[in-house]
Amino acid sequence: MTSVGTFGKQFVTMNMPNCNVPVDFKIVASSSNTYININGRGAVHLATAGDVHAFQVTDQTSRTIMADKPIALAFFAEGGCGSDQGDPAMILLPPIEQFAADYTFSTIKTPGNPFQNALTVVIPSTEVNGLSLDGHLMTSYHWQQNCSISKTVPGDIVDNDCDGLIDEELLDGTDNDGDGKIDEDLAVYFNG
Repeated sequence: MTSVGTFGKQFVTMNMPNCNVPVDFKIVASSSNTYININGRGAVHLATAGDVHAFQVTDQTSRTIMADKPIALAFFAEGGCGSDQGDPAMILLPPIEQFAADYTFSTIKTPGNPFQNALTVVIPSTEVNGLSLDGHLMTSYHWQQNCSISKTVPGDIVDNDCDGLIDEELLDGTDNDGDGKIDEDLAVYFNG
């Protein structure tokens, strides 16, 4: 947890990119008698400093959260968009008051062990036309998915069907990942 000095009064929630599963959030009050308005849910009162309010967002919509005293907001993801792929995570969301004009981030590339990276950007609608990546305005930036559909080899640790999941199907004639395809990206079957 970050120090109380980093808490804020205004937040925007987002769901995981391309993930339509419920997401849990927790709010922690820094002061007693904190009043919080969660857009689309109404008001919440946290009586004592350190009190927690938990809520869930079940769709892809964002929520604005406003408080009369500083709060912390944590996002809890089970990982893998409801599948067994990916790790659980807790992310402390920065308050709007701490948004910056410039960010630097990096991604890793490891041979034989590909990662899927996603970036969620929260930006005022009045600033969207000025958003840039690597010096290029996003309106002129060409996004391309780095994936080619390939023949599956069980346990090859490759996203053979380009759905963002790796080896998610079992060789059982069933659509295990719910994408309408059967046995297209196979895990190794262990009989033990």
